[in-house]
Amino acid sequence: MGCTSSGSKDANDEIYENPVPVKHQQAFERGMAHLERNEFRLALKEFDAALQDNASSEFYLVTLFNKGAALEGLERCSEATNVYRQSLRLASKRFPRIEAHSLFRLAYTYECMGDVPKQIASLRDALRRKKFLYREISEAELPARLASAYARTGDLKSAEKYFEMAQKGLVQVHSDEGDPSRKKELLARTLYFMGRMQPKAEKVSELSEAYIGSLKYLQGYLLKSSEMDSKDWSLRAADNLVGAYEVIWQALERPPQIKQDQGDQALTQKATQEWKLKLAQGAIANIQSLRAMRFPDPKEPLVVQQIFREMETQERKLTAYLADLAVTTDLTPDAKKREGLKREGRVVSPNTSLESKAAPKAQKPKGSNP
Repeated sequence: MGCTSSGSKDANDEIYENPVPVKHQQAFERGMAHLERNEFRLALKEFDAALQDNASSEFYLVTLFNKGAALEGLERCSEATNVYRQSLRLASKRFPRIEAHSLFRLAYTYECMGDVPKQIASLRDALRRKKFLYREISEAELPARLASAYARTGDLKSAEKYFEMAQKGLVQVHSDEGDPSRKKELLARTLYFMGRMQPKAEKVSELSEAYIGSLKYLQGYLLKSSEMDSKDWSLRAADNLVGAYEVIWQALERPPQIKQDQGDQALTQKATQEWKLKLAQGAIANIQSLRAMRFPDPKEPLVVQQIFREMETQERKLTAYLADLAVTTDLTPDAKKREGLKREGRVVSPNTSLESKAAPKAQKPKGSNP
């Protein structure tokens, strides 16, 4: 998001402020250059230096917004949320473009923090201001994120509605682009942002069922972005997709604290074991679903081949993991009575599988600038 000279207007008819001090403008431009290169700490330093301008000016709000993007890139989600909320408040009714984009980025930081209700509320508010967002965001990325959020809540009817909207929007946004190479890059970029996951082990542990449901929907966009064989976006999409499965192993090693009756360790152990079973089985089901989406192509890009080698590895490892879980858990007499069990323990049977690392480490997302 840039600034221009006094008296000019952008596509949304917002009046820009008088020229800002040269040193602040230069700091802003350096910050933007760092942001484009994913140098988030350096970008943050420059944006802070530029935020010496009038706090009511548009330049200040633009800089503040991009400071939020730098914090988001550093995965300092709570701080980024506060910055976006501040830019939203200051821009309200004065600079609708900044307001709309702040709402949209807030949805990402709420997602990062695991606050799905606020994520949905921010996305819906942004959707009501869609005319102030770039078309690839308003028509494709935003409804895809809404669909994913609804999938995390278990509202599959709403999820399907918004995924259908995102699919139609994706076609509409890029149908008019004449240059084939530019169209491919833009499409790969849009697909990447439509599917981008924010995998964090602690959030997967807390919201395992929601995470698996969301991954089921979003992984298709990441795969399609990878299949575009884009220089800038396909590897990033592949890394994000592989990372979304790798974090599941971290979650399995740190299951949530399951509260049972005091002293009833057998029931707690059983509940934890069933949680692990469900998460591993969900991951396998998603891998199988991803495999069904694979486009058969003898000239398939190398990055896609790497994805599916990794998925095969993950599936074998998960199968072995499920086999290890299929053990008898002895319960106390009181636990047996409460559970209504008729026999000495219970055997959990596995039904599928997973594996290790084979793709490059995930890159951090670029700041998304309005």
